[in-house]
Amino acid sequence: MGCGASVEPGKADSAETSLKAPQGPAVPVDPSKFTSVCKKAEGQRATWLAASQLLVISGDNEAEVHPLEVLDLTTTTFQEVGSLKGLAWPLVTASRDRQLYAAVAGLEVQVRSSATHETKLTLSVPGQGAAYVSNLEFSPDGRHLAAVVDNVSTVYDMEGNPVLTVEGEKRTMTACWYDADTLLSMNEWIIYYHTLSSKELLNKWELPQGTVAEAHVSKDKKLLVSDDNAHLKLLAWEPDMKAFETLQTFDAPPGNYSGPSNLVVFSDERSVLYEPGGGGNFRYHNLETGEILTVPRGEGPEEGLPSVPGLQREGLGFRV
Repeated sequence: MGCGASVEPGKADSAETSLKAPQGPAVPVDPSKFTSVCKKAEGQRATWLAASQLLVISGDNEAEVHPLEVLDLTTTTFQEVGSLKGLAWPLVTASRDRQLYAAVAGLEVQVRSSATHETKLTLSVPGQGAAYVSNLEFSPDGRHLAAVVDNVSTVYDMEGNPVLTVEGEKRTMTACWYDADTLLSMNEWIIYYHTLSSKELLNKWELPQGTVAEAHVSKDKKLLVSDDNAHLKLLAWEPDMKAFETLQTFDAPPGNYSGPSNLVVFSDERSVLYEPGGGGNFRYHNLETGEILTVPRGEGPEEGLPSVPGLQREGLGFRV
């Protein structure tokens, strides 16, 4: 989900600070189709395998087995394609070309073929006690995988060799890629900037406020983050590369107290699906129009949530 050629941070065009309307045809998808995902189990995560196929891993940190299923959005049917063992919160992420995906529920990461679901590589990520991998991210070229345990981010090549380790000052870490050579390690509100070619820390920034819960680098080299103040923010590097500029802040509905999590970014990069802080129902958020639709989890009442007209409406368009 979006990186192009390598561009030095701060050199990208920063004059444009508003979101453009997505171009190209839209695939009509009723947000209520995602309800079938949200009802399956606690703690599920998802990643795109194709334009209409969402790979979902289910189960929480008390489940011993985590099913892997593909949701076909054209038929709204699930097909089980495997499972993963581990007493930890599960994660799954796909490479940008969708040829591979990585899944983990603990410290053993399995890299599998998206076509056959066969395991191609197994990584044993270092960790102590009850530690587990909390973040996984392929580099844009699919040649490296970043895995985070606590406040340490380790980058592996596709032979299983560690090629870079970043240890943060704070307690938690989130990693994402600026380009195929540049890793951004987000240590709560501090961001470290390393390149694989140099193996060195080249820069360090502090975000305006809030601990990063999720992060995504867009095709135009802006940074979409969620923080522990229940906001989604669109950021850009300032020209001097010493700080970030907040371009837009997307306020979450009232009643949330921590960052949106389980963030799924659609290919138009203007539409996201996430779980508000504190759990509960999922939301589809159109960042361009501000429209927010609730995607219910389970059968219970939506306590504290606003009434969202049009939730069951057919034909809400966004690209996947």
